[in-house]
Amino acid sequence: MLVLLGIFLGVYSAAFAEDLDLDEILDKQNFVMEMKKKYTQNSYNCLIAACLYVLSFCVSVWQYYLNRRVTSTT
Repeated sequence: MLVLLGIFLGVYSAAFAEDLDLDEILDKQNFVMEMKKKYTQNSYNCLIAACLYVLSFCVSVWQYYLNRRVTSTT
């Protein structure tokens, strides 16, 4: 789910425009630049969180098999 959210934020999906926490900027050029910057930052955050979940899952599976091997030999 976080991967999909990161992808959609990466392609500047309008559905997430309300989640960007933008300040009121009067200049259109600065507003668009700030909006793209926020989309990109939120996309990176989601993808990093997804990678951390995968890493956590891999460590959990490794610990499970390690504990299973130790229990089956005793």
